[in-house]
Formats: sequence, structure tokens, C-alpha cells
Amino acid sequence: MRATNALDRALTARWNQQHTCTMSNDPDCISLAKQYVSASNAHDLALIETMLAEDCRYVSSGVGEHQGKQAILAMMDGFFSANPDVHWDVAEFQLKAPRRVGFDFTISLGGKVSQGAEHIDFQEDGKISAIEVLR
Repeated sequence: MRATNALDRALTARWNQQHTCTMSNDPDCISLAKQYVSASNAHDLALIETMLAEDCRYVSSGVGEHQGKQAILAMMDGFFSANPDVHWDVAEFQLKAPRRVGFDFTISLGGKVSQGAEHIDFQEDGKISAIEVLR
């Protein structure tokens, strides 16, 4: 099931206020986003650590805002420990802007299933610079 277009529009509007992307030489952002979701589903913090920029920003309606790679990894470690059954399903990844991938997801968490939307921004070198999640 897909999250509402309102969620996607809200994330896009917020991002557009804060970013400008003009680089045309992009890494394969969709493949990188798929790799990030796969690592998240595997709770593979070692792989996620290699994907995050040092000054990465994570904003989620579920777990709040976290700034910097180490703060994000600490949050994820606690989240995965508290929710060992968490799993995200994504039907389609879309390039929303240069170095920006968006997708709707279904999350299974604690025996409950819900929908949300996520945007992942990448630096020119392919490192994740920002993650925004709305559920």
C-alpha cells in the first residue's frame, strides 16, 4: 500500500525550502537507497555507518531529529534493539531531484503495519547527507 501523496508533498516542500541541487554528475542514488533500506532491514549498522556522511541529518516523525553520524547510529542501535522485528517494504524508489530519492514504504513494527514516506539525500560522493521520514 502506498502512503498518501500528502506525505510525499510535505517532505518535498520541506526539502525544497532547505536544499538546492544543481549537480548533474550524480551517483546511482536509487541503488544506494535500496542498499540503505536493505541494510536497515538487516539491522547492519556497520554498513549503514559507511553510507552516512559525518554531518548527516536524520528527521523522523517517529524518532525525532538527530544530527551527525554518531548520533544517528546511536539512535538506530537503540531502535533496532527495542524493535528486533522491524522491517520496511518498498515497492518503488523514485529519483525526486538530483541526488534525492523518495519512496513510500510499509513498516512492520511490533506486530503492527503502517505506511510512510521517506526521502534520502546524497552528497556528490554518494554518502547520505539527510534522511527524512514521515509516518
